[in-house]
Amino acid sequence: GASFDKVYAIKPDVYLWQDGIVKYYLGDYHGAAESLAKNAKRYEVRFMEPASEERIWRDAAELKVISSLNGGRKVSKKFTDVPAAMRVVLDEDSNLDEKTAEIENIASERRKVIRIARQ
Repeated sequence: GASFDKVYAIKPDVYLWQDGIVKYYLGDYHGAAESLAKNAKRYEVRFMEPASEERIWRDAAELKVISSLNGGRKVSKKFTDVPAAMRVVLDEDSNLDEKTAEIENIASERRKVIRIARQ
């Protein structure tokens, strides 16, 4: 918590994925998802590679948020009220609409999860 806040105060754009993991395990799922989404974007911009682990943890945190808002019941496929920090961010030059980008991102992440699970 406080230590990560000090680092962000010194260097706001630092890649610090551990912040999201700590928030997740402390039960701050919304904060975790937001932090992991921001760090995923930082990673992808810096290294020009998909941030698989950050996005997987972000998805896990997002599911916890949605589940808690839904009283612990299974989440309806129609549920769309996801905080902006958790959504796929499109570059201004992107020719994709938001829904297509999200579908492609999910498919890409699914393939990575399967590949990681097989190793």
